[in-house]
Amino acid sequence: MSVPRYARDRRTVEHYRRRVAAELARRFDVLAWFGLQTGQWWAMVDGRCFVQAVDPERLGEQIMSARRPRS
Repeated sequence: MSVPRYARDRRTVEHYRRRVAAELARRFDVLAWFGLQTGQWWAMVDGRCFVQAVDPERLGEQIMSARRPRS
């Protein structure tokens, strides 16, 4: 889910990021966003912890990892 190479227009990129964040929120039931200052994808998992990743796919992995029971 990376930004298409042809997307040079700021509004197109912002629209893409909002759409991806909404999809992450729907799929994983989290609050998700792209951090403009950090250049990273973020999510609040189960209202208790933050996770971050360089792209949406890895953020999904981080979300699932944060939900696994710790031994």
